[in-house]
Amino acid sequence: MPQGTQSGSDLELRFSNGGRLVNEFTVQIRTPVVAASTPPSASLESSAALRVHKQELLSGITPRIEGDGFSLGVSGERGLLQYAVTNGDTVLYDQPQIHILPTLGSSPAFPEALTWSLDRPVDISKAGDAVTITAQGHYPNLVGSYRTVMTSNGDVSISYDFEYGGAEIAAREVGFRFEVPLRLDRLSWVRKGELSWYPEGHIGALTGDVQSHSGRPSFGTPTWPYEEDDAPMGSNAYRSTKRNIITATVREPSGYGWTIQSDGSQHLRATVESDRIAVYVNDWYGGSPAEIGEYIENYGHGKMLRTGERIHATLHLRLLRTPDAGN
Repeated sequence: MPQGTQSGSDLELRFSNGGRLVNEFTVQIRTPVVAASTPPSASLESSAALRVHKQELLSGITPRIEGDGFSLGVSGERGLLQYAVTNGDTVLYDQPQIHILPTLGSSPAFPEALTWSLDRPVDISKAGDAVTITAQGHYPNLVGSYRTVMTSNGDVSISYDFEYGGAEIAAREVGFRFEVPLRLDRLSWVRKGELSWYPEGHIGALTGDVQSHSGRPSFGTPTWPYEEDDAPMGSNAYRSTKRNIITATVREPSGYGWTIQSDGSQHLRATVESDRIAVYVNDWYGGSPAEIGEYIENYGHGKMLRTGERIHATLHLRLLRTPDAGN
């Protein structure tokens, strides 16, 4: 940089092809500052240790894991998370589970959550600040396990490892699905984009913060921007897939909800259902049976799943326990 350039200055880079602007970057110049690291023990001291209890309900024994201001229930029969509650309000319906969506439009996503069966008793262990749940079982055509790790600060990591036993298929999505109450209808995200800049309101924006519905009429000739087109499943801005997310949140207006933490390799979409919101975090997204040149060039015909193939994925969630935590 030229001598005398001050920290905080903006460097503007413009790339042109003849008279056509191809791309533009603005880089802020700053003197590097090394942040002091926080000892692991310091963050743990701020939250009470997790406690594991057993509840005897009409449906059987259900372990309950309690932290500071939140609790998570575990189905003793299924060995999976059954709910999450913070400050008296439910913020999660059931365990985040494996999700596979075939490219064929008439083929439904699978497996169905209620087809899961344990093959051996669930294992719940506590070590230091973490509680770990290990559940081994199967769905039709999928045999494997879930490993769920919870910490006292509200972090929940779920990993799955399955062997696929069905016929060879092409999949449009492979990842996780989880469900939250309808009131958690605010979605925000930060993602790595193919380009460095997108027009304001673009559904592929690098950052965004939208509610599930724009309030525009669902039918009729639109006189508003494309991203505001609305439908029962949500507006285009809300339900479009956010590729390569770094972080995203699903929350209610007060801030309670979940942050999804990733590394830019996962893709997120949310859709409003009749009584809940479904959130998909996919390690694979793309593919179509339609012969659309640009789409096929970018995404192909889907990810091929073959008999005997193993599927692995991990989802990192953080519980937003305080008002305005997601803002």
